[in-house]
Amino acid sequence: RIRRFAKAVPGYDYPSYHAMRCAVFSRVLAELDPVRAKAFHSVAERVEVDRIFAGEHFPYSVAAGRKVGEAIFEALSANPRFTADLR
Repeated sequence: RIRRFAKAVPGYDYPSYHAMRCAVFSRVLAELDPVRAKAFHSVAERVEVDRIFAGEHFPYSVAAGRKVGEAIFEALSANPRFTADLR
């Protein structure tokens, strides 16, 4: 009675690229608009949960993708050119 509603695309599962992107984008958007930071992070978390729910990723893949995305943002934040562009 359970039907799959998302088609898996051949590739890799670990770490989740979607979680990586969401972590980076939500952090960038939060820097640009701190008032809405919580909303940006909530959307990123929703994407992560949806990927698990759809059977596209395992929870550990999403957690690892989030950690990589956070590390990417931290590395970008150490770059003066990036921070200047954010300002």
